[in-house]
Amino acid sequence: MFYCLDVYNDKGEIGKKGTSVVAMMFISNWLCQFGKAKDFPIEIAYLTKENVFIGQTSKIVMALQQGGVVVVRLYYGEEHYVPLGCVFIVAMIIMNERVPHRIEQRVA
Repeated sequence: MFYCLDVYNDKGEIGKKGTSVVAMMFISNWLCQFGKAKDFPIEIAYLTKENVFIGQTSKIVMALQQGGVVVVRLYYGEEHYVPLGCVFIVAMIIMNERVPHRIEQRVA
């Protein structure tokens, strides 16, 4: 099994259409097992539907506020996985900005 870039494009070329959800779940599971085996502090949660939003009670915001990293799947022509981490939060604190309330919408 490929760990990333495992999706074929329309021309039948492997890796030319990104990484599948299944591969991301495999990587997440592998990291959790590694954490248990090596006493490495890692926690992974897979959020879907009404649990994917940015707001005061968001698991995404809570993870980032605790110094965690969040990987989100975005659609921009194709699926893309984008990591968000402590650099994002530090920049917001330095700029003394908050996430605008209009962003606090639940993603369907």
